[in-house]
Amino acid sequence: MKKILLLLSMVASYGYAQYATFTPQVYKPVQRDNSILQRSLEQIERRQTEANEQFSKLQMMLAEYAAKLYNDEATLLWFDEYKRSIHDAYNTLTTIGWDEARNYAIRMQGNIAIDPELTARIKTASEYVSKRKAIEDRSDMNWQEKSEWMENNPYCFVPIKNHEGEVIGGRLGSKAEYDAQVQEAERVRQEIEAREKELEELEQIRLYGMVHAFDNYDYSKYETIVSYPPVKSSPDGVIVTKVALSSTETRVEFECTNMYENNYCCIDWQTYLTASGIGKQRQVKVENIAISPSKSQFRNVGEKLKFALTFPALPPKVKAITISETVKNGWKFKNIKIK
Repeated sequence: MKKILLLLSMVASYGYAQYATFTPQVYKPVQRDNSILQRSLEQIERRQTEANEQFSKLQMMLAEYAAKLYNDEATLLWFDEYKRSIHDAYNTLTTIGWDEARNYAIRMQGNIAIDPELTARIKTASEYVSKRKAIEDRSDMNWQEKSEWMENNPYCFVPIKNHEGEVIGGRLGSKAEYDAQVQEAERVRQEIEAREKELEELEQIRLYGMVHAFDNYDYSKYETIVSYPPVKSSPDGVIVTKVALSSTETRVEFECTNMYENNYCCIDWQTYLTASGIGKQRQVKVENIAISPSKSQFRNVGEKLKFALTFPALPPKVKAITISETVKNGWKFKNIKIK
């Protein structure tokens, strides 16, 4: 018995000692380590800066070469297209990666310095200017003879091509060749103007369709129409412009304003409507917006797109609705008041 009491006493003493000497640990929140992300962002920014610096050098080279070319219409059209192709290629590569864009800009600096057609055009321009100046300086010709020479000897660059059709040089052409080039330049200009007009018309149609899709929509079948209803919360740049209610369907119209460059919008096909006292009501119709994974692409900041979603009819007692996409971080329009 004494041994049992002694053992219990030792256990109690040990437990008390443990309790008496316990020191609570102070909670210290773990700080998130953003150093890797920060270094990554700095590296991307540095590569972007390097790419743009190299492209600026390339643009300066093009400007220097432009000053050496002859200032005739055919040459100007050719050089505009030459620069445009370089700019388009660079802009495309920036969407792939800044390293690719930088390397392209560096490579093109070397390429244009030895470009056979550009070199030949600069050389023939210099030759023609020298010839013209020599005529202007001649004392044995009167002004009429000099004018006739200028008229019969306009600057004309004729490319020299190899068997593969690649330009390997060039020469000064004749008056007949010049006349043919003028006609070709006029044809090209007319094609460009026609294409620009067509693109402008298509752009106007695109913008009109984005904003005025429902201008002629027939709302006569709806018993209740609520314009710009109060909404407790909604995604940035997207507003509810109209809710139309009938005994057969619920139509909700939206307006999305583009807030970013190279942006797009789309809607999840399983987007649903909820309200107090009813379950999820899946959308049954989508108008004027792409269904994910397709995209309605914006081209400029500030562009607007109006679209509509149709759901089943609601019970008369419903006073507010919520519309949600099923995808993570999807759009949600909470507590749209309809009564």
